[in-house]
Amino acid sequence: MANDSKSFWLLGQKRGVLYVGLLLSVNPSGSDFYLSFCDDAMGKKPDEEERMEEQQQQEKEKEQQEEEEKQQQEEQEQQQEEEEQEEEEQQQQEEEQQEEKLSEEQRKERQIAIQKAAQISTWITAAAMQN
Repeated sequence: MANDSKSFWLLGQKRGVLYVGLLLSVNPSGSDFYLSFCDDAMGKKPDEEERMEEQQQQEKEKEQQEEEEKQQQEEQEQQQEEEEQEEEEQQQQEEEQQEEKLSEEQRKERQIAIQKAAQISTWITAAAMQN
């Protein structure tokens, strides 16, 4: 930790165990301070540093979770859009099939009308020949 006149290392002892460092932190207002103990300067970190790392780790995990949730939401939205698109395509195909059916029915009706007209024409011609 930097020596910024707000915190610095001291040699100390806690519960009969010699500690390489004590961290004395002074509030920026200078009105209060606290000591943090470090078991071994080489192997263990001060309590405050551990808490900060845990907090950073929790923040990273929270960010990852939010990222995963966001990704899941985007996937759901994309899937929903694909389903809507499939429904639209299916409706369009159904409409085209109905139009084809109507076209076929119209062709049949037209053919029937032509046949009726031809039959009537034949009757008229036959009647005219008899007179």
